Amino acid sequence: MFKQFLKRKSLLLLIVILLIAGLFWIKSVNRCNRLSCLSFLDKQEFKIQEIYHEDSDIFRALYSKRDKLLLRVNVRSNISKEDSEKVIDREIIRVNGLFDRAISPYPGEISDVIECGQEFIPKVVDEVISGVEIVHYNAYLNDRLIMGTCDKTQITHEEFLMLFYCQDREQLFELELIRFISDENVEVFQKVLQSIKCTNYYYDSVF
Repeated sequence: MFKQFLKRKSLLLLIVILLIAGLFWIKSVNRCNRLSCLSFLDKQEFKIQEIYHEDSDIFRALYSKRDKLLLRVNVRSNISKEDSEKVIDREIIRVNGLFDRAISPYPGEISDVIECGQEFIPKVVDEVISGVEIVHYNAYLNDRLIMGTCDKTQITHEEFLMLFYCQDREQLFELELIRFISDENVEVFQKVLQSIKCTNYYYDSVF
């Protein structure tokens, strides 16, 4: 009788262990990493060129699409809605600060102030697409892919930066699409923007 009790107890314990192990396995399989729980136009055509940083909370990398379109990404995982809003606000302040009127290092009779033309200053837009609130803007870059130039002769690329939070997965995405100024495919930014969707499933283990 006692042996049967021990057998039943052991069997019950084994079942509990298997259930717990199964739950952990399901959780690990469905865990979002990199861009796996995000959907956008032609996503699978972008290939990783370089990974700058990767751990359980942050993923930063550079992708490219047929050497014509670059995608810089910064993904923050396990971040609250409140903290994500603070990050987005800081980015808006940073961008606006780059184009504030500044005192010229060479003051003269013409002007003592450096001022960009309106065509060079990013216009930050906040809109909801497919249920996702996305903050985005266009900006011009130099040959080092740095924003802030106000000289047309130094501009080599145009970027389209998108910031948005996926509530269900607690992930903040910063996607920065970059194209050559000479590339005539100017509609690609809006096409990708309109296709952005947060997904509630894990379907890509390598992207």
